[in-house]
Order: sequence, then C-alpha cells, then structure tokens
Amino acid sequence: MLGIVKAHGGFLQVESAPGLGTEFLLYFPAASSRTAPAVPRQLPQTALKGGGESILLIDDEEGVREILQALLMAHGYQVRVASDGAEGLALYRKHRDEIDLVLTDMMMPGMQGTGVLHEIRRLNPTARLIAMSGISDVSSRSAAAKEQTFFLAKPMTGEELLRAVREALTSSIV
Repeated sequence: MLGIVKAHGGFLQVESAPGLGTEFLLYFPAASSRTAPAVPRQLPQTALKGGGESILLIDDEEGVREILQALLMAHGYQVRVASDGAEGLALYRKHRDEIDLVLTDMMMPGMQGTGVLHEIRRLNPTARLIAMSGISDVSSRSAAAKEQTFFLAKPMTGEELLRAVREALTSSIV
C-alpha cells in the first residue's frame, strides 16, 4: 500500500491505540484542475492485431486474467492462463516450444514474478517476456531489466497492453 501511495505523490499516516484499533490515513495531492473524462480511442486494428501467436498469461487476480485474456484473444492471440507462478512455470515447461511470449504479474502469493522470470530465462535464454506490476517500484523494474524483460505498469489501457505485446514479439532484444 505504501508503494502505491508514494508512487502517486502521497503519504501515509498510521494511528494505533491498544484496545482501540488502528487507523490508516492516506493523503494524496489535490488535482490542479478538473479534467474531462478520457474519451476511448479507436485502436488501430492493423497495427495491434496478433497473428495467432501464443501467450502465457500469469496473474493471481481472476478478474485481471479474464479481461487480459479476452482482450488478447479478441486481437488474434492464443492465450494460456495460470493463476500463480508455480502453475505458470508448469505450463511453460509443458508447452515452451509453443509459447511465443510470457506475460506475468510481479506481485503474486507464493512464487513472485521475479522468480518466474528468472526460471523461464534459465530454461530459455531467448524467451520473450513482459513483467507487469501495479506497484511501480524500483525492485520490480530492476528485476525486469535484469532478466531483459519488458515492463508494463498496471493499470494499463488495452492499447498499451497490445502495443507492449507487439513490441515484445517483434523486438530484436531478447
């Protein structure tokens, strides 16, 4: 929680008293002006369409998995899903020759994304990887960089996800 608050320029205050409980106060900077709600843009279909590539999606949040899987499939990708790092690695070991890209969350119970990235990179030094995190902290970004991995901050738009996937699949950097 502290990482999210700091990432948005805020701070956290905690007050606790024996027998009375604990209160967390979250403070965020006020917006300088009101902004109009974002108008959804039409995705440039041809630039972001997949060509049947296979993606392994690893995320512990069911709702996130479902949304990302639906978006990727609607844009021409085949998607295998795993709900944690151990399941993701088992799927990768079983289907590694069929998987073109691994998209993994960094913060999961059990095996964290850092361990997943490291093990996949050990199994396949040329694997194409994208690390995702809702906490844009230095450790997630540096772990992704260490494993020569693309990094995508959550939340992201559908267009941001599709652009990152295309870039990871077509980049000469692995």
